[in-house]
Amino acid sequence: MIADGTLGNFGRTWDDIRAAFIAEDVAMYLDSTAATYDNITSPDFEVGTAAIPHPDGQDPEGVIVGGASVWMMADIPEEVQEAAWEFVKYTVQPDVQAEWSAATGYFPVHTDAYNEPVLEELYGEFPQFLTSVEQLQNTTPSPATQGALMDAFPEVREQIMISLERMHEGMSAEDALNELESEINAIIN
Repeated sequence: MIADGTLGNFGRTWDDIRAAFIAEDVAMYLDSTAATYDNITSPDFEVGTAAIPHPDGQDPEGVIVGGASVWMMADIPEEVQEAAWEFVKYTVQPDVQAEWSAATGYFPVHTDAYNEPVLEELYGEFPQFLTSVEQLQNTTPSPATQGALMDAFPEVREQIMISLERMHEGMSAEDALNELESEINAIIN
């Protein structure tokens, strides 16, 4: 795509690439499920969704879930732990998860939430949401799909952006990937 002149550099932030998409400067891009509603209702054109690409000749293995997780620390006072646990129990109820998912685009963590009317109505009106839902439901559990190594994730993401920019500026994909591999291994080590 770089050689063909079809890969643009529209910035590093979600807002940059979303603005380029809405302005029709870019035909497709990867985004968070949290942006699905705005992406399909904001533009003056029809928006479709597709599964994350995978290499030809290989079966898709699936996707990982990203942020928006709820965590409770072990080293907090017992009364705070009890209150936090009550909050967690509330948030994972199917009806609460369905409302939250419909409002945010994030996946519900309770499978019964998918049968709640608010989500059934949303999916009926906007079937584009089902692409990511079905892709997650069809994911093959493995170390690769269980999530990113979070302590290194921000630095790795930064290195990926640097490598993409270098390729956009003319570095070969092979050189950029070799350099990226070295940088990521150093970060992980």
